[in-house]
Amino acid sequence: NNANIYLSHITERYSLTCREENEQLSILVRDRYNRNEVRSAAVLSGGERFMISLALSLALSSLNRPDMNVDILFIDEGFGTLDQASLDSVMKTLGRLSELTGQSNRRVGIISHREELLDTIPNKIKLHRIGEGRSAVEVVCD
Repeated sequence: NNANIYLSHITERYSLTCREENEQLSILVRDRYNRNEVRSAAVLSGGERFMISLALSLALSSLNRPDMNVDILFIDEGFGTLDQASLDSVMKTLGRLSELTGQSNRRVGIISHREELLDTIPNKIKLHRIGEGRSAVEVVCD
């Protein structure tokens, strides 16, 4: 249910549901643009799977208990699979994360090679290859 809240901010097309078979939980995708057909996420494109995965990751990171508090989530790549409209939607959702969750201390670290993300992310850690397996680190705060 929490993943569907995040997913609704990323795209209006999909929602998640689940089914239990043989004591295994399967997460399925309902496609609102295709007569609410329910199918496996395995048949989605890479960008669509990334959006589903992101919504699930955000939902899992929001499950806080006194003995377990997740304040940071790292997203490693996946942005390269998104078209421009989907990328814009994902970045808007991530930018509004504290507003959506009501938690101002949550942070998201994004690992990506997409140049267009440089303008949308205010604080960055850039790695510059020096050579021979070494890199220089640059911290940029806008």
